Amino acid sequence: MNLVGNAIKFTDSDRVELRVVAQDAGLVRFEVQDTGIGISPSKQEVIFEAFRQADGSTTRPFGGTGLGLEISKRLIELIGGRIEVPSELGLGSQFQFAILLPTTNPVEAINQPPAATLTLRNLKILLAEDNRVNQVVAIKLLERDGHSVSLVADGALAVEAILSSQFDLILMDVHMPVLDGIAAALRIRGIEAGSSRRTPIVALSAGVLNEERRRCLQAGMDVFLGKPLRLDALRNPLGAAMALRSPASNQN
Repeated sequence: MNLVGNAIKFTDSDRVELRVVAQDAGLVRFEVQDTGIGISPSKQEVIFEAFRQADGSTTRPFGGTGLGLEISKRLIELIGGRIEVPSELGLGSQFQFAILLPTTNPVEAINQPPAATLTLRNLKILLAEDNRVNQVVAIKLLERDGHSVSLVADGALAVEAILSSQFDLILMDVHMPVLDGIAAALRIRGIEAGSSRRTPIVALSAGVLNEERRRCLQAGMDVFLGKPLRLDALRNPLGAAMALRSPASNQN
């Protein structure tokens, strides 16, 4: 509702469109398209910062400051999605995100043909975890669900793995030797800077303090999950990773 409200606020004429597209295995994509003032590429990150607007001069003619985008971004990330804004100044904007929603009828879900669940399988996942028990549990959960897992035991090795291969998702323990998960995430985001590549990173931690969660998100991680790891908690991040893959990859 916040995205639609902003689209209406910054659109003088023509139209605002809301599209909700149901994809396979409960993955739902939301798109809010407008024909308004648009946002330049250099300002697209700024609008998600608290109390910031792409251009302060728009506050007076359009009313308000467009607050709520920072909250919307955090909420989407907390349920495993990532918001994107394809836009050009003067040519309108499109805010879009995908999330995995639970199936409303468990009986129908059980009776679905196997092909309907393939979109949440075959992900190439990098697991960065130093605890042997956690390694075994995570690998068994993920491989049983049809995913391919590469294991590293510290953050430095995770960075090396990213340099030599591409992954659909990274599960990153926060507390590791050599290089911790937060420092590793910062390095990975630095490597990906300036390119179209952005690998979703899920922070794994036994700590539940808000400060640790905040540090993880500030380092560029997309989702924060507490330990012990549960497959049901991973469903949204896995679905979001599928949404970020190329169309050709999604058909595999």
